[in-house]
Amino acid sequence: MSTLPFVHGFLGPIVFAFAVLRVIWTGYRMLTGRDLPASRMLGGLSIGLFDLQALLGIVLLATVGVGTVTWRHPLLMLAAAVLAHMSVATGRRAEGRAAAPFVLALISAVLVAVAYPAP
Repeated sequence: MSTLPFVHGFLGPIVFAFAVLRVIWTGYRMLTGRDLPASRMLGGLSIGLFDLQALLGIVLLATVGVGTVTWRHPLLMLAAAVLAHMSVATGRRAEGRAAAPFVLALISAVLVAVAYPAP
């Protein structure tokens, strides 16, 4: 089980990078009304990474305990994952220059940035 914290820590910057990419992709769509190439794949991949990271975090909390991390980190990260899901879902339903997916992706990325420094 000692590799679990390593994997969770390794995936953190990758999840953040994909959250930023979602902001760029949804921002482009909001400004132009067109999707960038592979936007659907990017949404699915970023959600998959968010879900994996959340699962690993929950397993860590259950096995290692809550004394190793403040409650701010898991609460903000779970909120970021929910908002990322909402961003992808609204982006798939939205037509043209939809601002909602961009705003949700932006808030999700900000939450990841705020929560990230916690171990």
